[in-house]
Amino acid sequence: MKKRRPRKTCRPKMHIKMASVYVKTAKQDGLKQKRIFGKMWDFKQLGIPELDGNEWGLLALTSAAVCGTSALLWWYYKNNCKSHQKWWNEQKKPGWGWVLSNTNACMLLDSLSYAGIPAALYFAYKEDTDKKLAAGIAMVSSGALLACSTLSAPVYMNSKDLHCLRSTSLSLSLTSGALAASLYNINRASGILILPSFLWCAYCFLVMHETMEMSKKE
Repeated sequence: MKKRRPRKTCRPKMHIKMASVYVKTAKQDGLKQKRIFGKMWDFKQLGIPELDGNEWGLLALTSAAVCGTSALLWWYYKNNCKSHQKWWNEQKKPGWGWVLSNTNACMLLDSLSYAGIPAALYFAYKEDTDKKLAAGIAMVSSGALLACSTLSAPVYMNSKDLHCLRSTSLSLSLTSGALAASLYNINRASGILILPSFLWCAYCFLVMHETMEMSKKE
């Protein structure tokens, strides 16, 4: 009798094909994820220019000087303006306004909110653009923000007039908001870097406004 030959099966080949298809799809998914992640962190799309080490070092030193100046002013207020601190702590404020009663938290947030301004202005300066109107508004807004910030220091340290404090916070909010909008039209990263300053000033204005409204009801 003739011996029957074993039938050939295609299972091993099928497994190999399935494995190769799985590897290809996994590679494709990995490439897609890398592309998406790369787009999220694409500095050129955000508007961050290519700078050398000296330029980044200069920006770091300027930001450190801005943060240090803000922290120094808060340190002076904490140690030499006890009567104003006592007056402010006695005012009835909204529950979400507790941050302005903590000098350490204010020192940290105020310093960080202004840290990105030097880089924002430099990025806009490096941008080759024909938007003269936005550039003019940005220059005026940056000068106004610098002037308001300088003049607001003695007001926040000594004034016990809630209306004056609210008006000062409103002026800072408007100038920082105008600066963020004008810089965003020139350079996207510049506008984003001004947002922390705008949000911090807007928060201070809202706390002052609610505090003044609560004092009227008494």
